[in-house]
Amino acid sequence: MRKIYTLDTLPLNARAFIDSIPENVSNRRRLMDLGFFHGSSICPVFRSPGGDPTAYEILDTYIALRQEDAAMIQIIPTGGSKNV
Repeated sequence: MRKIYTLDTLPLNARAFIDSIPENVSNRRRLMDLGFFHGSSICPVFRSPGGDPTAYEILDTYIALRQEDAAMIQIIPTGGSKNV
């Protein structure tokens, strides 16, 4: 059984792929419309001074998510960095 990682745990400038968004997440459809679907590459690029929200690069655009929303998105870390 593999470990489940969530988007809120991904360090800045680290790459991952979206694995899934559970069915019971209230804004699941909206997140999917914004590009948060299985296989999308994502990278956190900026965290606000207070730590929440975080801006993510996905599909060549930047989208800010609150930590509570990012905690619902399951990811597969790639071990790569945006700067590599």
